[in-house]
Amino acid sequence: MKLKKFTAWGALFYFLAITFAHADDRSSTSLTDWQVELQKNSLNWMLSNISAFGTIPGSVMASDSTQNPDYRFHWKRDAALTMDVVVSLYENEKDPAKKEFYYNKIWDYARLSRKLQLTHARGGLGEPKFNSDGTSFDADWGRPQNDGPALEATVLIRFAKILMRERKSPVLIQELYDSKLPTNSVIKENLEYIGREWSADSFDLWEEVMASRHFYTQMAMRRALADGADLASIMGDRAASQWYKIKVAHLDEEINRHWDQTRKIILPTMEARSVKRASGIDIAIILGVLHSYRGDKFFAASDDRVLSTAYETEKAFKDLYPLNKGRENGIGIGRYPEDIYFGGHPWILASNAFSELYYLVIQDWKRKSKIDCTENNLNFLKSLLSVADAQNLKAGMVISSSDVLFTQIISALLKKADGYLKIAYEFQNPDKSLPEQIDKVSGQPVWKGNLTWSCASVLTALSARKI
Repeated sequence: MKLKKFTAWGALFYFLAITFAHADDRSSTSLTDWQVELQKNSLNWMLSNISAFGTIPGSVMASDSTQNPDYRFHWKRDAALTMDVVVSLYENEKDPAKKEFYYNKIWDYARLSRKLQLTHARGGLGEPKFNSDGTSFDADWGRPQNDGPALEATVLIRFAKILMRERKSPVLIQELYDSKLPTNSVIKENLEYIGREWSADSFDLWEEVMASRHFYTQMAMRRALADGADLASIMGDRAASQWYKIKVAHLDEEINRHWDQTRKIILPTMEARSVKRASGIDIAIILGVLHSYRGDKFFAASDDRVLSTAYETEKAFKDLYPLNKGRENGIGIGRYPEDIYFGGHPWILASNAFSELYYLVIQDWKRKSKIDCTENNLNFLKSLLSVADAQNLKAGMVISSSDVLFTQIISALLKKADGYLKIAYEFQNPDKSLPEQIDKVSGQPVWKGNLTWSCASVLTALSARKI
C-alpha cells in the first residue's frame, strides 16, 4: 500500500511540476534551446523537493538522496535560497492558479520556519538543519550557523513587502512581522537573534570552520538587518529599525576588513578558531555577493574587489582539476582548493555562481555604459582580451560603451558566463536532475542525488541573464 501511495503521489506531483514549470516568455527569448531545457528541468526537480511526500509541509529537502550521503534534511540555508526562487516565481506569475500554487508553498515554508524556531533545538535559532518531518536533528553537528536565520529573514521580508504591494490583509503581514517584544513572528525573531549575535562565533556555510567573521555570514546578516530596518520602519517599529541600522553600520566596517590588498582577494574567514585554508580562496565570496547584495553598491557584482577575487579563484581551480584541461569558457569550480570532501571535486552550484556573477557584471557595465579599469580588476579585464589588446589596457582607463574594447569585453564575458552554466547541462544526472558534485577527471556525477540548491542556482543564474 505504501509503495502504491508513493507512486500515485509522485505521479501527481510530477504532473503539477510539469504544469507549473515554464520559461517566462520575456526572459527566455534570448536563451538557447539547451538553456530553456535546463531551466525547465531545474524548476521541475527543485519543486519536487519542496513539501515532498513523507515530509512536513513547507520543508525543503536538500536532496532526495538517502545514503552516501543522506541529504533528506531541511537545511535552513538551502531552504531559504530555494524559497527565494519561489518568491520570485510568485512575484512574476500572471496565471492565478500558478500564483496560488507558489503562494501556498511560501506560506507553508513561513509557518514551518516559525514552528522550527520554537522547537528548542540544540543550536537555538542558529540550528542549521532539521529532520524533514519537522523534528529536531539532535546528533552532533557544526552549530550554530548564523547565516541561516539571516537568509530566512531576507526571503520572508521580500515576501512581506510583496504582500503589502498586493494590499493583502494586515493580519497576514503581522504573522510575518508583529513589532512586539517578545515577538510571535518569524521575521522579527530572526532579526532580533542576528542583531544580538552578529559578532558571535559560528560555523561557516560549509559547516567546517568556526569563527566570528565569515564574509558570507556577515553579508547575509547585513542584508537581513538592512532589509529588516526598512520593514520595521514601515510597520511602525521605529526603535527596532534604528537598532538594526546600528548593527548594519558595524557589519559594514567588519566586512570591509575582509579585503586583502596584498593578495587582491576578499578573505572568506578572519580569526578562524579551527581549520585554516592557506589559499584564502573560497567560492563563498561569490555566493555571499550573489545571495546578499541589496542594490546599494556595497560589494556589488562589478566591484573591482569582487572581480579580482573571481579572477584569482578561477586561476586557482584552472589547473587543479584534470576536467578543466582545454576548457576555454567555463571551468569546474570547487568550494575551495584544499577541499577533501568526497575527494574534493567541482560543485555544480559553484560554476553556476560564476555564471550568475558574470551576467550581473554585464548588466552593471551596460547600465553604466562604461567599464572603469582599476589596479584591482586589471588582470580580470586583461583575461577577457587578446594578448595585443590586453597590453594596451592600463589602470585608470575608462572604457566607454562606444569603444570597441567595451564590446569585446562584454562578448567575451557573456561567452564565459554561458560556458559556466553549460557545465550544469553537460554533466547533469541521467534523469536530468542536478548533482552536488561532478568528478574532477570525468565530469560524471559523484553521486546521483538531486541537489535542490544546484537546481535553484540554475534558475537564479538564468534570471540574471537579461542581456
